[in-house]
Amino acid sequence: MEPFINWDKVIKKEARGINDDDLGEVQSIGTNYVITVKGIANKKTYYIPKYLVEGYDGHNLWFKVSKRELKDTFSRNSPPKVEEYSKYNTGAAGFGAVSQASSSVTGQETVSVPPDIENRVPMIERKKTVAEGDNEPAVLNWDNIVNKSVRTTDNEPIGSVVAVTSGSIVVTSIGTRNEYYIRPKI
Repeated sequence: MEPFINWDKVIKKEARGINDDDLGEVQSIGTNYVITVKGIANKKTYYIPKYLVEGYDGHNLWFKVSKRELKDTFSRNSPPKVEEYSKYNTGAAGFGAVSQASSSVTGQETVSVPPDIENRVPMIERKKTVAEGDNEPAVLNWDNIVNKSVRTTDNEPIGSVVAVTSGSIVVTSIGTRNEYYIRPKI
C-alpha cells in the first residue's frame, strides 16, 4: 500500500471525525481545506482544514475534529481565505504541526502534519466505524426503546417509538402523527 494518495481520490468519500463523528461527504478539495456536505433536505457545508486530516483508510477520510467543532468552527457559506486556515499549519521549513491556537479547536496538544498535506493524503490503517460495529447488536432489549425519540442519520427528529412488534418498530411522527413501521436489521 502506498503511504499517500492524491486528494482527488477522496472525493465522494465519507468524512469521519473524533469518536467516529459523521462530518459529511467530501464534495471538493480546496488549496488548504476539504469541503464536506452533510444532510439531504437541510444541507450544511463545511470547510475543514487539510491540516486537521488524520488520513484516509481506503473507505473514510478521518479528521481530528469533533461534530461540535465542525458545526461551531467550520460551517460556512463561502470558502475561507488562505490566511484564515494557515493558522492550523505552523509548517516551518515544510514540517507542519497544528499550532497551539488550533489546539483549543482539536482539544489536542500537537498533531504532526505531513509536509505536503496540501497535495496528498496520508494512508492509515482501516478503522471500524460505529455502523460496522463489533458484531454486537445495536439494541439489546427491544422493549427499552418504546417512548424513545427517533432521528434520521442527519440527526433530524422523526418522532417516537410507540410499539415494538415481532416484525417491526412502530414510530409516530411529530405533528401529523403519521405511523411508520420499520423493520430492524437484526
